[in-house]
Amino acid sequence: MLLYADDLVILSNTETELQTLLDALDLWCTDNKMTINDNKSNIVHFRPNSFPRSQTIFHCGNHILQTVERYTYLGLVFTEHLDYNVMAKYVAAAASRALGLVISKYKGLGGLPFGTFTKLYDSMVWSTISYGAQYGEISHSRV
Repeated sequence: MLLYADDLVILSNTETELQTLLDALDLWCTDNKMTINDNKSNIVHFRPNSFPRSQTIFHCGNHILQTVERYTYLGLVFTEHLDYNVMAKYVAAAASRALGLVISKYKGLGGLPFGTFTKLYDSMVWSTISYGAQYGEISHSRV
């Protein structure tokens, strides 16, 4: 299980185990007078391309959960086949937008000292690129 603020991800190895965990979540929600958000609650069946998607209909209480091809958790995109290329495209698009903002600021101010530009780059662009990367796996340096 992954928990962050008001987000919850339930991971399971089997369909039966997942439904059991969803039933436990529903019981907890009932006991605490809370409900799940139908629009944000989905199922992703992670599997190889050669393996068919589960046909099981999962529910949490009275809510039937949709099975979807991808899910975004804390800004990271996970596809049912764990295709890193999809995540890379999302990260590249976000980094491109951030770089556009840095360049716009640079031009709008008629230039910036190198140190200021690199601080903006590191805080806006590099942080976008490296978000979600395992510590130590990705690094950058300036020449």
